[in-house]
Amino acid sequence: MSLFRELLDNLLGIGQLFGGIRLNATLDCVVKVTLSFLVTFCHQSARMRNAKERCAMLNMSSNDARVTARIPSSAKETLLKAAELSGATLNQFLVQAALKEAHQVLEQERVISLSERDADTVFSLLDQPPAPNERLREAANKHKAFFRESH
Repeated sequence: MSLFRELLDNLLGIGQLFGGIRLNATLDCVVKVTLSFLVTFCHQSARMRNAKERCAMLNMSSNDARVTARIPSSAKETLLKAAELSGATLNQFLVQAALKEAHQVLEQERVISLSERDADTVFSLLDQPPAPNERLREAANKHKAFFRESH
């Protein structure tokens, strides 16, 4: 059981210590504030751990390349706040975010999405390909001739 879950269970169990009677307003408020703090603290700690692990991975390779960019001050402030919340330096945060976006773009270019109808068309053409037309036969002959001459 995580420390957070154990603390939460203990705080929620306070009412049971008093035989299920309602806690007074002050104690009830203290419990709510404490729970709110614990939730925020645990979420930020988890994000910082994850960010530090990702940053450690980035630092394992040699850092000999440099990228610079000019941005508005307001954008820099936003990036600084986000980096701070994730437990990374601004540089680490920027590299992380840029790499994440780059991987998404590369993945979008690598993966072809088809509708069900289009996928059925492709599979039926693979199962029963049409007979080669004259242009395809010419291209195949040029290909064979090219490789015979070069090898």
